[in-house]
Amino acid sequence: MLIVRDLPRPSNDPDLDGATLDTVFDVCCQRQLLAADETVVKAGWLAPTGRGNPAAGTARLTVQLGPVTLAGRTAPDGWLFFGWASR
Repeated sequence: MLIVRDLPRPSNDPDLDGATLDTVFDVCCQRQLLAADETVVKAGWLAPTGRGNPAAGTARLTVQLGPVTLAGRTAPDGWLFFGWASR
């Protein structure tokens, strides 16, 4: 789950879907929070109304990782040693 703050939110759109979701996805990619091969499977606004001018909101996104991103995040990057080292 990903919580993203300060997103553009049209004051007349209570749902996070369609073109609004596309805009939020683009902003998340620009902020390097999401990779291009990730898929948003569930999305919604946390705050009931947008505030400020232009309106901004906080979104909760549930994403599914793409195979390339998943392989990169789960690849081992070093060694971990357990035991006693002798002199």
